[in-house]
Amino acid sequence: MKHFTIIVCTKDRPVDLVNLLNSINEQSRSVDDLIIVDGSDNSIELELKNFKHLPIQYCHVRPPGLTKQRNVGISKLSQKTNWVGFLDDDVVLEKDCLKELESFIDQHPTYAGVGLRINNQPNVGMVFFKKIFLTDDGVGGRLSASGIPTPIRAVNEDQEVEWIYGGATFWRKDVFDLNLFDEWFGQVGYLEDVDFSYKVSRVFPLGISSKSRCF
Repeated sequence: MKHFTIIVCTKDRPVDLVNLLNSINEQSRSVDDLIIVDGSDNSIELELKNFKHLPIQYCHVRPPGLTKQRNVGISKLSQKTNWVGFLDDDVVLEKDCLKELESFIDQHPTYAGVGLRINNQPNVGMVFFKKIFLTDDGVGGRLSASGIPTPIRAVNEDQEVEWIYGGATFWRKDVFDLNLFDEWFGQVGYLEDVDFSYKVSRVFPLGISSKSRCF
């Protein structure tokens, strides 16, 4: 039995957050726990009052920081949780996203991390000079020979990858027994997802679920 907990790290984007919460509320497979880690200058608790039917746990973290807020969310996971999702506050889920995700996990029991398919993500094609300088081998979601991550390309089939983005991703809870997000990355968190997920991929396989979709 899957127990999904979603952690949303947010800062000063109440309109985006409400759109995300509406899409979570409309899921054909409901979320079991929802942790909002708020780094806003002013608390957004007022906006959450319209979502009392969702299993929300709220905490306000100052000073803010993406990886710091994620680690705070991890510290608040319940014993029941066995899969943890991290969603950026500007993500909107398709109605069957969690249902399809659960099916994907059941079909791939060895995977420790699963990325959602972002429908409107730019589909970056192969550029010749990138191949010359060993920065892109044409296969998405891997580290190139130069060490630069190749972009995760929008595909219509499931894909095994070496890294997954941070803001539309679910992880098996036991991953966090040995790994937390590096707070060295500070407020912006640029490439924090590559740093975290690539290390996990050296031990467990990661994948993109093509039917678990969001915008």
